[in-house]
Amino acid sequence: PENSMANVTSIFEDEETLSGIDGIEFDIRFTRDNVPVILHDTRMGDICDSPFIVEKTDYKDIKDLQCGFRKSTYKSDIPWDENKTFRLMTLDQLLSFLVYNRNKLGDKIIKVETKEIGISEAHALAFKDVLRRYRILNENIVHLSFLSNNLKAIRELQVQSGDSLTRT
Repeated sequence: PENSMANVTSIFEDEETLSGIDGIEFDIRFTRDNVPVILHDTRMGDICDSPFIVEKTDYKDIKDLQCGFRKSTYKSDIPWDENKTFRLMTLDQLLSFLVYNRNKLGDKIIKVETKEIGISEAHALAFKDVLRRYRILNENIVHLSFLSNNLKAIRELQVQSGDSLTRT
C-alpha cells in the first residue's frame, strides 16, 4: 500500500525497480503533538476504520491503527485487503530506513511534501528537528508544497538557524 514501509522496502529490494526511478515522493502531515507522519489525506478514515483527523489527534492514538488501501469515497480499483495492512509511518522512521539503505539510495531525490494549509511554527520546528537527525540525506531531500507559505516557513527557519537541511 502507498505510504507504507512495506512499499518502500519492496522498492529497495527490487534492483530493477530501484534503478528505474529518479527518486521517491512522500506527503507529510503533522499530528496534534507535532509528529510528522507519512500520509496524503487528513482523515484517517480514507485508509482505515477510524474517525480521526490527523491534525486533531496525538500520534500515540493513531500509531497502532491498521491501515490499508484507500477506502471511503475514493474510486480505487484496488480492493481493501485485510492481509495487506500497515501502520502509519513517521518521517523519522522513513528517513532512518533511507539512511540504513544509503548505498542503494545513492543520489536519488527524496521529495517531502508538506500538505498542511499554513504550516505552524511548531510543525516547522518538528520538521527541522527530524531533518537534523538525518543530515547525511540533506543533499537528497527536497521540500515541496503547493502552498507557498509552507515553503517560505521552512526556508526562513533554515536561514534563521543557519541550517541547510533541505532544498525548497
